Amino acid sequence: MPYKLTKSELSYYAGFFDGEGCIMIKKKHRGRPFHTLDITISSTNHNILEDFKRAFGGTVHGAYKSNTYYKDKWNWMVGGDKALAVLKALYPYLRLKSREAELGIEFQERAKYQRSDALRAGQEAIKEAQYILMKGLKK
Repeated sequence: MPYKLTKSELSYYAGFFDGEGCIMIKKKHRGRPFHTLDITISSTNHNILEDFKRAFGGTVHGAYKSNTYYKDKWNWMVGGDKALAVLKALYPYLRLKSREAELGIEFQERAKYQRSDALRAGQEAIKEAQYILMKGLKK
């Protein structure tokens, strides 16, 4: 994170993220399947997403319209170890997404120690189980 945030700022960001954010363990296929942690927020308010970008890094993409009658929508996204840092910072203040954040933190901390093929091969079943559990938390 570029600068230290106050408890008040973290609480504000966590509240916004609780309502508008999304924590995902994605399953990707490039050769063999692998899993990644991503967190995103979609909003019609571009300024708040730029605030998240300044506070936590990541990227803001947009503007998208799913229908000509709707406002433009932007997306803020961060993944991997940066997503881990964001979740750790916001976790004490989350209410609705606290269980998803716990799972995302556990997933990414485990992934940090699986850089070799020998370790990775033994952990794919755990990652797949975490992927399925995260999907279940969304229902």
